[in-house]
Amino acid sequence: MNDDTGAHRSVPPPGAAPPGAATAPGAAGPGGPRVPVAVHRFGDPFTYFLTRLLAFVVDTFGVAFVIATFAFNQLDAGRLVYARTAAASLPLIVALSFGGALLLSWLCEGLFGTTLGKLLFALGVGRVRGGRAGFGRALVRRLIAPIDLLLVGPIVALVTPNHQRLGDLATGTVVARARIGFLAPVIAIALFAGIAYAQVTFGGGLTSALAVSAATTTALPALGGIVAGATGLLHPAGPGAAPAPLPETPSPAPIETPAPPATAPALAQTPSASQTPAEAPSTGDGSGSTPAPDGTPATDETDQPEATPTASIQ
Repeated sequence: MNDDTGAHRSVPPPGAAPPGAATAPGAAGPGGPRVPVAVHRFGDPFTYFLTRLLAFVVDTFGVAFVIATFAFNQLDAGRLVYARTAAASLPLIVALSFGGALLLSWLCEGLFGTTLGKLLFALGVGRVRGGRAGFGRALVRRLIAPIDLLLVGPIVALVTPNHQRLGDLATGTVVARARIGFLAPVIAIALFAGIAYAQVTFGGGLTSALAVSAATTTALPALGGIVAGATGLLHPAGPGAAPAPLPETPSPAPIETPAPPATAPALAQTPSASQTPAEAPSTGDGSGSTPAPDGTPATDETDQPEATPTASIQ
């Protein structure tokens, strides 16, 4: 097509951008398909990473603590038959608590694109090009999370443009500011109020909360030893090194038992009147007679003359 000056001017086809016009994000390029690109907001980097850390604490430990109060209340009521003994109750409650927290986090992220902790701090999870993450991507993010917790995830999130950890890079997801803005914390506070009401009504209230806190405080040293042993912190010289000897525990001092009081020597028994006196010594004449009290020798029946029988004279 010629203009008034006679120069040839090309006319763009219908639907194409004019020459020299900038292509907006997500718009079709000349002759290319439309590529959807979502705009993600992160805000201040320090505030962004701090809110992600706090959201993780709420989703993992806060939700697990609430579930533990419900489990302890059921244990106290005698409904958890397996956990009747003290040795089995703590592992079961820990498994139920953290397992329930991970399951709830996965379901919320797959259904709504956020979790309770992320909703409280106005964060959401979605695809890089827009849309919800879905159950599959949310599950893969959970499986890679233990690797990210070894300080790998925060370092990777600091250097990537969209602040993605390894789980986000593997699934094509991103954690950014929620689209609903300030309404997200309001909804989260309302949900937490409902959870608190359910905990007071069905979870034992303050009694079970204090009991779980006491059990957690008691079990923390043992749990720390297990984690340190599993990560090799107790064997700095290597896996084959001998473990450090445990400190000697002083044995308790023996308790002295007082000696019984000394008993008085037994006195010689005095013959009582009921006892038969010993035989008096003989006088030496061989008669065996016992002298009378007045000194006259007693007569013995053996010394009397025998009577001679006389025949009767008729």
